[in-house]
Amino acid sequence: SLGVVAEILVFLFMPRLLRRYSLRAILLVSFACAVLHFLMIGWGVESLAILTAAQLMHGATFGACHAATVAALHQWFPGRQQARAQALYGSIAFGAGGMLGGLLAGQTWDSAGAGWTYTIASAFALAGLLLVWRGIRPARIALTAGTIAP
Repeated sequence: SLGVVAEILVFLFMPRLLRRYSLRAILLVSFACAVLHFLMIGWGVESLAILTAAQLMHGATFGACHAATVAALHQWFPGRQQARAQALYGSIAFGAGGMLGGLLAGQTWDSAGAGWTYTIASAFALAGLLLVWRGIRPARIALTAGTIAP
C-alpha cells in the first residue's frame, strides 16, 4: 500500500513535473528507478529500510512511467488515434508484458530464487532505460506543453 500511495502522489504532481521536465527525462528517471527498485526488492528483503525505499520508488517506476507514456502517446497520435494508441499500449505493456513477465518469473523463481528473478526484472528495466536513452532523441519530446518539438 505504501507503493500505491507513492504512485498516487506522483500522479498528483505529474502536471507540475511535465511543465518542468521533458517526457524523455521523466522516462529515463523512471527506468533508472526501476532498475534500483527491482534490485532492492530482490536482494534487500531482510532490511525494512531498503524495502520501504523500494516501495516508495514505485511511484517513480510505475506512476511516472505510465503518466509520461500516456502524455507521449497524446503528443504523437492525433485525435481518435490517441484512444487506439492507448489501447495498444495497455494491451502490450500490461497484457503481453505482464503475461511474459509472469511466465519468466515463474520459471526462474524456483530454479534461481527471488534475488535472481528480480535481477532479471532489473535487466529488463535497464533495457527500457537504454531504449529510451538511445531511441528517443531529446528534441523529439523535449517540449512538454502538448506539442512535438520540430
